[in-house]
Amino acid sequence: MENTRELMTAVKQRHGLTSDYQLAKFLSLSRQRVSANLHGGTVMNDETALKVADALGIERGRVLAIVAAERAPTPTTKKEWLKLAATAALVLVAIVGADHGGQLAALAVAFPAGVTEGTLVIMLNAVPALLAAILALVLLSRSRAQTPRAQ
Repeated sequence: MENTRELMTAVKQRHGLTSDYQLAKFLSLSRQRVSANLHGGTVMNDETALKVADALGIERGRVLAIVAAERAPTPTTKKEWLKLAATAALVLVAIVGADHGGQLAALAVAFPAGVTEGTLVIMLNAVPALLAAILALVLLSRSRAQTPRAQ
């Protein structure tokens, strides 16, 4: 899912909606807006992106980044937004420590240009280590703050 049309189509499929009208009602949008997003090539706005993320049960930041990528003025900017979308989802999965129904594999398929198998492994290994390092620094700074200094 890399664009508005694919995301909105996924909502229809996931919730068994058979028409644009049903999708509009489900997302509390006008039928015209849904039709423009699905068939007119317009990019959904941020509020709609949040509703779509919730309807799909995926990270809101990921959908916002996908929408931002669609609006990006250059291919380079678009690529960076898509990387950010993939990274945001991977970080969330790594922090939570769960792969709900194969989301990691789905991310690798959804973002082949931005996420490779090596990136998945690095992200999953690096995030817990990064969190441990941050915790160690916080604890170290607290212990130093509590230690009286010689004069």
